[in-house]
This record gives sequence, structure tokens and C-alpha cells, in this order.
Amino acid sequence: MGIACGWQGCYEGWIGAMSGPAACEKLTLGLGLRRGRKPSCGVLEYKAAMSETAVLVIDVQRGLFEPEPRPFEADVVVARINALTARAHQQGVPVAFIQHETAEGLLAFHSDSWLLESRLNIRVGDALLRKTTPDSFLRTGLADWLAKHGSRRVVLCGYASEFCVDTTARRAAALGFEVVLAADAHTTHEKPHASAAFIREHHNATLSEISSFGPRISAEPSAQIDLDP
Repeated sequence: MGIACGWQGCYEGWIGAMSGPAACEKLTLGLGLRRGRKPSCGVLEYKAAMSETAVLVIDVQRGLFEPEPRPFEADVVVARINALTARAHQQGVPVAFIQHETAEGLLAFHSDSWLLESRLNIRVGDALLRKTTPDSFLRTGLADWLAKHGSRRVVLCGYASEFCVDTTARRAAALGFEVVLAADAHTTHEKPHASAAFIREHHNATLSEISSFGPRISAEPSAQIDLDP
């Protein structure tokens, strides 16, 4: 399935050699999309475009988004992510979908619940990366993928606000990346100690206050994020 890039590395979406209907069919099967649902396959051949900015969609997976109780504003968040990645595709900005996995249980690799959420709009050429910790950079191919595209600015969205989104934002800044948090396009579940809405608001506010890493961290509504600053 795709191109393996080492232990817990990236496996990118059928770049270069496979294109057109055949690649579209393989992508549909690989992502486990429901019958009759196919990703947009308008690009006949994908090439690694150089872009200052890249969009990272973190852990928007079936096992996290589809069972009840669902994350806060789950449907709205997926729609906002799709709108953001659609703009990225139109502007030639690279997009990576990151999937958390465990040895067994809810997010066991290749299980139905590990698959990406079925309504996400994914194109041939988007990168698919696997991870095993809240840090999307740790033991993955993300840093190399960003370097290949020349990206030094990352736009983050997805799940969960206080875990993988937060950790990835901090690690990206520590590695020298400017970080833009899509303020209304990340989410989490309700917690006993705090509502999901408060958790999202809290992380939008606190991450934006961190300056000691050097690179800027900001939180902006997804529709207002400039992908080509």
C-alpha cells in the first residue's frame, strides 16, 4: 500500500508512477472508503511541488470520529478540514494525512477503525503518514517529507486538541517551523474536567502565547488562513 519509508515512516499516496483510474481505485481500496465513494483523482501525475506551507491533518480516523459519543463539532470540523485541504490542493500546497496506530485495540494498524474518516477529501499525491505517539515527527517521515517540499510553515488541524495537535505544534516550533493552528478545525471529546469547546479554546489561546521556541505559533479561523503568505 503506497511507498514505505521505513519504520513508522510515511507511505505516500501513489506518487509518480501510478496515475489515473488505476491509482484512484487503489487509493479508494487502501483508504477503505465506502462503496461508491472515491477520492478526487483529477491530477494525472503528482510531483513534489515546492511550497513554503504544508497542511497537516492529524488523526481524523474512523475509530475516533464515528462512534458515539463523537468529538465536539465532529461533522463541522471535518467540513472545515475539507475546505482547507481543497484550497491547499487548488494552490499547490502539499497535504499530509497523519494516522495514529497501536499494536492492538481501537487503532490497530489496518483495522477498520484505524482508517481515515470516510468523508475526508483525499487526492492522489496527498501523503499518508503513520505514527505511534502524540508527536507527529517522532519516528516518522514527516520532517523528511516537509524538507522535500521546502516547507517551513505548517498548518495543523485534526484531533485531539490537547494531545496530538498540541504535541505536534510544540515539536514543530521546536524544530524551527512556523505553526498555524486552524483554530476551528481541531477538536477533542468531552472530558470530566473540561468541555471539549473549552479545551479547544484553551489550546488556541495558550499555544499562541508561546514565543520561546523562536518561530511564531498562531491560531486563526481555518477559512482565514493564508496558504501563500
